[in-house]
Amino acid sequence: MPRMSPADYGAWLARRCLAGSSARSEPIGRHGPAEAELHDAILAECRRRGLKVVHSRMDRASTVSVGAPDFVVALPFGRTLWVECKSAKGKLRHDQAAWIATLKSLGHEAHVVRSLDQFLTLITPNS
Repeated sequence: MPRMSPADYGAWLARRCLAGSSARSEPIGRHGPAEAELHDAILAECRRRGLKVVHSRMDRASTVSVGAPDFVVALPFGRTLWVECKSAKGKLRHDQAAWIATLKSLGHEAHVVRSLDQFLTLITPNS
């Protein structure tokens, strides 16, 4: 049986995600906020709730791995949430889809959100 390199495996996972896996989320409502506004709203909500968050800035070149989700949020009871933000019509790049697919395959909770409401649903207990 042929073996895949890590890069080939990541590309395969990305193709699989973009072909219709659950890594993609549908927008809530007709018009979602611009991605930068969504980042600001999520950061503000995390601060309001006192949550610890790692956020990839949008105004400078990132120092994290290419395709890594925009947020890592530490939630109560040891729950960690990886979040990629997209505008209502924004599309995942292959490297972003590969990251999300890999995180999910390793048992992590990773999501694409297109609105603050989607994010709030993810962080609210018993949702």
